Amino acid sequence: MMLLRLSLHGGVTIHNGYVCCCGLMANYPVPGILSYALFRHLFLLALLVTLVALLTPADSVLAFKIWVASWLPWAALVESADPSAHTDKIVHFGLFLMLGFLAARSWPSTAGRWRALLGLLLLGCLTEWLQQFVPGRGTSAFDLAADVAGASLGLWWFHPESSTGASDMNVV
Repeated sequence: MMLLRLSLHGGVTIHNGYVCCCGLMANYPVPGILSYALFRHLFLLALLVTLVALLTPADSVLAFKIWVASWLPWAALVESADPSAHTDKIVHFGLFLMLGFLAARSWPSTAGRWRALLGLLLLGCLTEWLQQFVPGRGTSAFDLAADVAGASLGLWWFHPESSTGASDMNVV
């Protein structure tokens, strides 16, 4: 049961996605609450994708890249690409940019974004530490820097505007 109080509107509450006033239920759905739940589900899905992408052995990742590239019209470019290039930094940056964006939409308050940044920083440290135990993977401070840069940019560049009043909502 989701119950929120809007501090700006006194006795108005939001109950299960509908506005309630003086105990009467109005048929005014509140899209913000539904979108927070949607973005939180997308965040969890992106977190799962990130963990799989970063903790899969290197030979499996290479086999998957080749399989995907075989379907693309520019597959010859992928085959001729230098495998020692630092494309993994782009992958780290992109994954954490996506996580930061979804976290900013899921927890739009400033405190929520700071907690999300701390959590994403810990996730980056954990995945880098775990990669030393995955065959064909290794720990890299530059990967962690790409993680932090992507998460920071995602959290603060894509954050919802403060005019939405999201910071005025208190969960009861």
